[in-house]
Amino acid sequence: MNELMKKTAEKTEKPTDSINVVAERLELLQEYTTFLIPYNNRKDLTNVEKVCIGNYQDVHHWNNQKHDWSFSLPKEWREKAWCYVINSCCRNSELYDLMTNEEKSLIELNIQNLDNAIQKSKADKDFWIYRGVSNIDWLKDSNVGGKYAEDAFGSFTLDFRKAFGYTNPENPILFQLKLKKGMKALYVDQAEAEILRPRRIRYYIKSVKTEKIQLTKFINIETVVYTIEELRM
Repeated sequence: MNELMKKTAEKTEKPTDSINVVAERLELLQEYTTFLIPYNNRKDLTNVEKVCIGNYQDVHHWNNQKHDWSFSLPKEWREKAWCYVINSCCRNSELYDLMTNEEKSLIELNIQNLDNAIQKSKADKDFWIYRGVSNIDWLKDSNVGGKYAEDAFGSFTLDFRKAFGYTNPENPILFQLKLKKGMKALYVDQAEAEILRPRRIRYYIKSVKTEKIQLTKFINIETVVYTIEELRM
């Protein structure tokens, strides 16, 4: 095994360690895995699939956002409209029922192409991935052994520090998942080291711990860490 990959494998067994090797050495790791190819550089994805991934993403100036919806959006989501609308429609029909037929067709097109792109994508090695959440009110059972279904696209990141941007700074909560070799997942690009997982995945809570996470050399943050695993049907 290459020395870099050996060190990476050793480190990712401790996903909340102070050094996230995957995030720190992303460019170097790309030489040893085909999984970490930015979606725009992939030859197996169609142009339409790439456009739909770009719609869902919201961090680049070229990620066009639709602003002329026939319904109102929460203020904080107006610049991330596609992501909000797509995931809302995956979770329930409330927003979908308000749409014009043209809007419904657009959303269905985006969802279908995101599904297709993720189905073409799978991890070729084990990686730890992370998701920051502002609260756990949406969990019916937040205890060890609790189960939940993610009906929308599951957005994670390879870099736990990026995940902290989505937490409540007064009470940070981090979900971590060991993405195992062969599991379906789409690496987006280096901007947020984002990983998209398929819709309708069921997870269970393997452990819940309060840990001090080292974000920088001088900053440690007490964080509730949920380790989750995918439930295989």
